[in-house]
Amino acid sequence: MRAVCFFLSPVESNFSDSEFSQIDFSKSTKRSAKHEPLKVGERLFVEVESVVFGGMALSRTPRGVVFTPFLLPGERAEIEIVSRKEGVARGEVLRLVEASLKRVKPECRYFGVCGGCAYQHASYDEQLRLKRAQVIETLQRLGGIPDPPFTGIEPSPKPYAYRNRITVHAAGGKIGFHKSESDFIIDIENCPLAEGEVNCALAKLRSAKRTVGHFTLRRAGLSRAFHQANDAVAAALREWVVSQVERETSLVIDAYCGTGFFGHAVAHKVGRVIGIDHDLFNIEEAQRNASLNEEYHCGAVEDVLWDFLGEMNEATLIVDPSRSGLSRGVRDVLAGRPPKRVLYVSCDPATMARDLKALEMVFWPSEIRAFDMFPQTAEIEVAVVLERVRS
Repeated sequence: MRAVCFFLSPVESNFSDSEFSQIDFSKSTKRSAKHEPLKVGERLFVEVESVVFGGMALSRTPRGVVFTPFLLPGERAEIEIVSRKEGVARGEVLRLVEASLKRVKPECRYFGVCGGCAYQHASYDEQLRLKRAQVIETLQRLGGIPDPPFTGIEPSPKPYAYRNRITVHAAGGKIGFHKSESDFIIDIENCPLAEGEVNCALAKLRSAKRTVGHFTLRRAGLSRAFHQANDAVAAALREWVVSQVERETSLVIDAYCGTGFFGHAVAHKVGRVIGIDHDLFNIEEAQRNASLNEEYHCGAVEDVLWDFLGEMNEATLIVDPSRSGLSRGVRDVLAGRPPKRVLYVSCDPATMARDLKALEMVFWPSEIRAFDMFPQTAEIEVAVVLERVRS
């Protein structure tokens, strides 16, 4: 993985003015009589059209689409084709010809090699703009929603030093994160995304010279149960979810509830909360902190929901599934006995869009909001309010 362009300022390039004026970008974009596909090892100049979900910059040529990491919209670069699959080519930057004004110097010396971050070369306002566009495009293309009711994206108060935990890997005398698209471990002394206390834990682990294993390093006092890594944005997400639950709702079902992150917060304004999660450890912790009107059940969501079908009609359902989205069984329950309102929280806009498309005859989205839980990375949290179309 080359890192030629990562440290350029917005006004720098790898070309002098005279060299830049001699570059003919039309050679990379004009039609070839034979329309030969791009070949691995081929070098060409491209101009970036957009950055897609996942962080890859998209460039179009008459000979195919090219995806290249670490470029921004409008930038021009010389790239080399490093792979090609199913008609789509993957490039790597050789030289940056024209840099975006939104390009900044990354704060991490491992950026471009470590597989954790995708956007440290972009200003934070540009990261938010890119993610907003990606969410809307995904909902239009995969969700079949022509005009998504997108109300904005919640920024992180801290673009760096926000993670309350990290997981590192140890092998071969190295402790750190995986190299991009590889199982190779990059030796990491410090992660700029982690809180200071977490980096102190990393330093202690390194001094202990642990040679093999996977280690989750947490801020002191943080439970071993699952918690969102960005406290401030998680709090904003929870506040938004609670605000979407109508006061005196008779029943809220918190599916994929974890330790009761949403259920505990909403219990004060509704009649009853039922939480469902497949992890017994999560359920036990949720029960320990439950109010009198909360109950938590361990099991698969699609199975436990059947026990409450008779109460579903006036219920509000909160779903916060894993990256794979809702299972077919859960979608079948929602289609057959739809609740009054669904609050869908997702860490993967693509699978969420798939689920919305599958349920379009039953629910319509009245509000969509994004939450930047993981600045500098390609990840984005999205929350949707779904209103029932029919009883």
